[in-house]
Amino acid sequence: MGSVPEPVLLERPGGNTFTVADTTLGVTGGAGHTFNPAIAEASTVELLLSWPDSSDLDMVVTGAASGSAASTGQPEHLVLTDVRGTLDIAIDPYLVVGVPSTTYTLQATVVPKGTVGGDLTDTDGDGVVDDADACPDVAGVGSTGCPVPSDEKVTVHVDGTPVASEDVESSHGADAFAIDVTVPTGTHEVRTVWTRDGEVLATDVRTVVHAAAGVDRDGDGVADTGDNCVRQSTPTGPTRTATGWGTPATPTSTETGTPTRRSGHRARIPTTPPPTPGAGKAVSSRRSQPRVLTEAGAP
Repeated sequence: MGSVPEPVLLERPGGNTFTVADTTLGVTGGAGHTFNPAIAEASTVELLLSWPDSSDLDMVVTGAASGSAASTGQPEHLVLTDVRGTLDIAIDPYLVVGVPSTTYTLQATVVPKGTVGGDLTDTDGDGVVDDADACPDVAGVGSTGCPVPSDEKVTVHVDGTPVASEDVESSHGADAFAIDVTVPTGTHEVRTVWTRDGEVLATDVRTVVHAAAGVDRDGDGVADTGDNCVRQSTPTGPTRTATGWGTPATPTSTETGTPTRRSGHRARIPTTPPPTPGAGKAVSSRRSQPRVLTEAGAP
């Protein structure tokens, strides 16, 4: 038996190219491409789909074997075992952002059963088998299988001054980051900016209020740091509840005797990330909001 065969590029007569107008957003029957390679003998088939930009392409296989690769990153990678017969490979342009178009590469490696060196194990799932991966335990992009340099930067500004930043790498999918920001006493604007090559991709602005120890803005005898309702005084003094001191009492209407609800829980900074392009599919770094700390270091 010989060594593992070289990958074969699968190409359409009209080219492996999509335009923005081909975007399907997952709707079936769109402008997808199909390939139908015939596998003559029982084999393991590895398929690798890659492209050069932030588009989102998906791959679905039916026929002699079935499987799919539809992540939010790239490349899309699929290994099918014990395949014999014709494969129906569909490439779906879920989201195309290339200008003027996005051209993809689809390669297939067919390894007949019993081939020496035919191990297609891919521990890190980046589409490069361990035998050919220079970084087998760390997902990367490209033929070496190693991570590429960071392509985005997340910068946090407090009152217009940049105070912290972190590089993220999103070409292989969403990347997580964590930035701690300490703000002094008072009201402050915390702005988070995502950039790539000097271009602003997204911006998120939050207002953060940090009260000094002992401050009691509603005058109910409970310091803001322990008051659930910092702007609404408790009429009959502080009351102990399941959520702490300082929750307003529920007054009773003098006419009907029915309880009147009173709102006013302490506002919390939301952690919902800003919108990400792509109809709900992430195409850039994970939009996590930085954790805001007080001067004493408490969240």
